[in-house]
Amino acid sequence: MPDVTILHNPRCSNSRRALEACSIAGVELEVVRYLDEPLSHDALRELLTILSDPPSALVRRDPLFRELGLRDADVQTAEQVAAATADIDALVDEAARSVDLTGIGTLVGVAGSVTTLTAYALRLPAYQPDAIHLARLDVPTTLATCAEVLAMTREQRAAIPSMHPGRVDVIGAGALVWSRIVRRVAAGSAITDVVTSEHDILDGIALSLNGG
Repeated sequence: MPDVTILHNPRCSNSRRALEACSIAGVELEVVRYLDEPLSHDALRELLTILSDPPSALVRRDPLFRELGLRDADVQTAEQVAAATADIDALVDEAARSVDLTGIGTLVGVAGSVTTLTAYALRLPAYQPDAIHLARLDVPTTLATCAEVLAMTREQRAAIPSMHPGRVDVIGAGALVWSRIVRRVAAGSAITDVVTSEHDILDGIALSLNGG
């Protein structure tokens, strides 16, 4: 039986260093590439019983979080976080059956949750569309920002200068969903950063109707 189980992300330097350290020490390992094969509901629930952080710190919130009918109060227990993450991963799996998520050259995030998270990552003193549009964040910074915002209290999120009042209660869900998408795409492609756009599908529809 392995001495240690590592949830490994090959793109993460800390994860690679952990594998190397265990190899040097002769530790028998079980390596789980969780980005390629997302953890099951039961595995997530078991993991959450081990972690010291509150379960809600693992949940990213965005419009999809709202579409699923979730609220902050729904992701306070290990069971709730595991269920929310499993639901999001299932929806990403469904999307992947129609859209190939491997070999992606550029990942562009649109809509309010992504732009709000980018504004916070850039530490903007206010919401500044020109500074946000086409901003690039590396994958580790993107994931760290999602985790940080998710772990905040409502009061802390409301105090962010670039946070629109209407986003305070949903940005956690947006962070959860965005992080799962970024992790999934990064696992199957060579992307090292993520681009944020202030323009979305409505702009494209308007352009196409105008003959563009």
